[in-house]
Amino acid sequence: MVSLIKNELLEKVRGAGALTDVDLYKSMTKEGRIIPEDRFNKLLLDLEILGLVKIAWVTKDERRIEAAEEEEDSTGYGDAQGGGSEDGASGGARSKSGSSRGSSSSGAGGDGGSDADKSYEASFPGLEK
Repeated sequence: MVSLIKNELLEKVRGAGALTDVDLYKSMTKEGRIIPEDRFNKLLLDLEILGLVKIAWVTKDERRIEAAEEEEDSTGYGDAQGGGSEDGASGGARSKSGSSRGSSSSGAGGDGGSDADKSYEASFPGLEK
């Protein structure tokens, strides 16, 4: 039943393009769907987590809800799967080269890192060594 209500909320938001949570709640109650406020907020949160809607605060008590733009993946399912295997293969190469870099340049990296640490720490007022 929860998914049915989520679908109804999503269809209303998509139909309107963008509306406030107050308007959406009134619209649902006009159609006979009386939802407790805490459950209504939970449903909106679930839709936002799923990436189906975007929610932004307009005022202290009012939120703007708009349908998220559906992005078409130009790579397709097959390419995404191939990309994962390429990343996995290059990830192994990175870890090998990363470990060799770390051991060969640890002396030079230590000096460069300490300069960066000093400049970062110097950005905090009141911190003196």
